[in-house]
Amino acid sequence: MIKPSLTSLPCAAPVLLSVLVALPASAEVLLDDTFADGTRDNTALPTESNVWVSHSDGVTMSTGSLLFDQTVSSGSQKMWTHFAPDGSPVELAVGDQLIATIEFTPRTMLYDNSSNSFRVGLFNDPTDPQVLLDTNDDGGGEGDPWTDAEGYGVQLALSTGVSATDNANVGKRTDLANSSLMGSSGAWTFSSDGDDIVNTLDVLHTITLALTRTAEDQMEFAFTIADPDGVISTHTIVDDPNGSGEFGTDPIATTFDQLFFRFSNNTSTADALEFSRFRVEHVSMATTEDVGLEVVGFDDPTTLRLRIELPGTGSPYHLQSTPDFLTLTPVPGSTITESTDFLVEDVGPSLGQPALFFQLFEGEVPVVAP
Repeated sequence: MIKPSLTSLPCAAPVLLSVLVALPASAEVLLDDTFADGTRDNTALPTESNVWVSHSDGVTMSTGSLLFDQTVSSGSQKMWTHFAPDGSPVELAVGDQLIATIEFTPRTMLYDNSSNSFRVGLFNDPTDPQVLLDTNDDGGGEGDPWTDAEGYGVQLALSTGVSATDNANVGKRTDLANSSLMGSSGAWTFSSDGDDIVNTLDVLHTITLALTRTAEDQMEFAFTIADPDGVISTHTIVDDPNGSGEFGTDPIATTFDQLFFRFSNNTSTADALEFSRFRVEHVSMATTEDVGLEVVGFDDPTTLRLRIELPGTGSPYHLQSTPDFLTLTPVPGSTITESTDFLVEDVGPSLGQPALFFQLFEGEVPVVAP
């Protein structure tokens, strides 16, 4: 907040101030595939990405749906897609988030089950190109390229509930010499917690995986599963190799480009899983820039009018301030990416939901005319 000292502002020549403008966190949608065209074999990020599977004969595509039939095989099945171009994974800076949202509906038959056989995670293979073909191999095919893939994931049980107990294992892939990406629990370090997961046939479920880089050497990983009635279960871990070391002492994983699934069989998940959305977004941390403010005039004796030019944009932003508080609210219909007028209103200490806000020292701001 800022309390301008209007008595020190002459009306004549422009006056320059230097303040910190904090730009809000920005979200970039990397992938939002709702299978609107009823296909899985084309990539046009961010609206589409090729979905690769282990058993193509078990996949039925239709408008808005990828139906994964698990009865076509008695063994495990895999599915994966990418949300960044090959060789250009998303890297999380301190404060950044990567949020994956998966929407699916159990179909045909759901079982009483306590096996953590529904597995999903976020990964990047730092040494090999993306695997861009259907293959039934836990290592990614010839040469086991996924052996050194880094990332975080969850094992959960889909269940009617009778045997449901301790359903979510949330963890980090820690054995990078193991050729199985999600097939071997021994390649992982897990923490088990969260409420029992009880599912309902033919009801839409939403899984959210949220990575947050909370420090240079810390990564928070949060798992949530929900249905229309609310959150079913949630569990969060913190990978802190230089602190608790609960998930090993290797560095945190910070780059990601792959969303991967593994299902052990139908009786430990569901006969069919109908997927309706894969969404991944990258939320970049808020940035703070030092900018110059030019006082360009007064509307009345108690209100001053400021002109701000944001670094790198060349676009002025006009603001008004009352003597008590400086608060930004955007002009209706405007966006931060345009040269826009913003109105500043005296609304007390609350910033509400501004498109921009100021991070300033407290007290009066002395202004001296040049």
